Amino acid sequence: MLDSLLKIYDVVLESVVIEVGDETKELIEGGIFIFFGENVPLTLKPYCIIHRVKIAKPINVGDILQIGDKISVVTRIGEVANKNLLEIFHLVIKGEDPSQGLLPGDVRVKGELPKEIEIDQRVFIFRKKLI
Repeated sequence: MLDSLLKIYDVVLESVVIEVGDETKELIEGGIFIFFGENVPLTLKPYCIIHRVKIAKPINVGDILQIGDKISVVTRIGEVANKNLLEIFHLVIKGEDPSQGLLPGDVRVKGELPKEIEIDQRVFIFRKKLI
């Protein structure tokens, strides 16, 4: 399936989950996914989904997020979200809620998000290729 997607989409982010913090369950149930690279500070580690990043490029509104088999679309991006992603592989994904303000590190998405995260689960962000 990935091969057929790559004919139409460029990969903006590709990573794999290598560890899930003990305190992430409640956050995930609330639609909040805090990803961090392997250099996560120990004080934040219990709240984070640690991922090993293979590809990371700036995210745009309209990009497609895939976590496992769940798909959503990026609707808003905070002013430091891309900087955080590119420098320390830190990414905060939240379900879209127009009544909530956008924090500087947020990436808001509309669509399906998983109810849980597992080790070895793959995370992608795709962007439709310009033809």
